Amino acid sequence: MYCYKIQEMMRLFSILIVCFLSFQYGFSQSNKNEKASNTNNSSKLKNIRNVEEAYKDNNPDRAANEWIQLAARYADQKNYTQSNVYYQKALEIYKNQKNAEKQAEILRKIGYNNEALNKDNEAVNNYNQSYKMTNSPTMRQANTNDISRVQHKENEQAQNDLLDENLAIFEKQNDKDAVVQTYIQKAEVAIAKKDTNLAINNLKKASEITEHSEKAIAITEQLANIYAQQDSIPIAIETTIQAIQGAEEIQDWDRYFDLSLQLANYYSQSKLQLKRIALLEQTLDKAYLKNNSQAITKITQAIMQYWSSQKQYDKANLYATQYMDAIIDVIQQDSFLLQNKLFDEIAEKVNLLEKEKHTQTVLYKRTQTFNIVLIIMVAAMLLTIAGIIWSLRKLKTKNLQVQLQSLRREMNPHFIFNSLNSVNQFIAENNELAANKYLTKYA
Repeated sequence: MYCYKIQEMMRLFSILIVCFLSFQYGFSQSNKNEKASNTNNSSKLKNIRNVEEAYKDNNPDRAANEWIQLAARYADQKNYTQSNVYYQKALEIYKNQKNAEKQAEILRKIGYNNEALNKDNEAVNNYNQSYKMTNSPTMRQANTNDISRVQHKENEQAQNDLLDENLAIFEKQNDKDAVVQTYIQKAEVAIAKKDTNLAINNLKKASEITEHSEKAIAITEQLANIYAQQDSIPIAIETTIQAIQGAEEIQDWDRYFDLSLQLANYYSQSKLQLKRIALLEQTLDKAYLKNNSQAITKITQAIMQYWSSQKQYDKANLYATQYMDAIIDVIQQDSFLLQNKLFDEIAEKVNLLEKEKHTQTVLYKRTQTFNIVLIIMVAAMLLTIAGIIWSLRKLKTKNLQVQLQSLRREMNPHFIFNSLNSVNQFIAENNELAANKYLTKYA
């Protein structure tokens, strides 16, 4: 018996090693063709591809919209840090466009994420920036409410009142996404108060309103967790089954397998061991069918742990052997790994395109600045030259006037003397007529 236990431990250890090597091997398959599927992962791949096309087509609005969708997907998966990364990319686009209202919207979403990350100071700063950006009185009021709410989290009644005010604002604006988010926030306040019934009611309202299947599944999963915390395991089981069905409908296999494992845990808590192992085996078959190596590893480990707990080591070893024999082929066909690799490759291309666009923008701005400075310098030079020419002409004219005046001063005495001398000569010659005529001309 001891030998079997040692062997089982070695098997589990081997699985972990193979799992690690599996991912390393999977990511190295650069020459594999992409598998077509409609999973959540391929939706992300579609988003990042659309971003790449948008940058190539110089379509910033489309790029921003795709970044927002990608950020929302990560937020639904509670990966708020990565969600903020993509929201920031959309925010940068709207900053370049000087679109204040869009910036205000994105800042609020980043604020939601920072709240979920317990970064209250950052969240307050986000709401405050959103307040300054928007010109909408109702949105300013919503931001004011959120700032006050985050700063006074200890006052649960005040939080509820402020959230109710926001709810009225968003319902009036018919902003369903904001309404859903507000109901989720109300549920979180209720959970903090340990009022699980109120939390459940708020989450149900959010689930009924949301138009996004992924968001609805995430809410349903949260509901199941609350039921489980209430020790209402049968309801948690029923709710999780609904979430699994939703994930299967939209072919979000990653969440499907994670939810199935959670459902197996609920069966275990209810001491429904036969249902648990049947579910795990059924889910494992689905994981092999979908060539999802990560799910296969997790489920195989869960099945082996179950049979080991039942002291049926032969069955545990059977699943370990099956895993060892199949895992390399599975990895080679694992669309999840391939899509992850493609996502990373395209994301890297997008980063290069972003840097290129940024460089072009910087160069364009520098060129514009240089051109403006050059124009100003040329204009100043021309004005200086024109001023010099005008000054020289004015000086020349003045010099001529001075010369003329000097000549006049020199000329007048001589002219008068000569004229009078001529008249005197005519008088001396008794030429009265000529003298009169000359005097007339002189006059």
